[in-house]
Amino acid sequence: MRVIINDHVYEMGRKAYRSVLDIAKQSVPFGIYAVKKGDFCELKKEVFKSHEEMNKQIVEYQKQGFMVYFNGKSKA
Repeated sequence: MRVIINDHVYEMGRKAYRSVLDIAKQSVPFGIYAVKKGDFCELKKEVFKSHEEMNKQIVEYQKQGFMVYFNGKSKA
């Protein structure tokens, strides 16, 4: 698995990848913390003021073929 963090690419196993995702999840209480496509995952820190804003962004990522990791309820 390749993970992009702050414009740096790191290669790691699945167990380390899950640990990194858990840490990212804790740092973003309401918003998108990662997007994944294929064997690449990019960590994000996108925070939103409303569910509507977050849902729009989630749908945009999904249209591009990404799996979206987020905290907060989504209707997407």
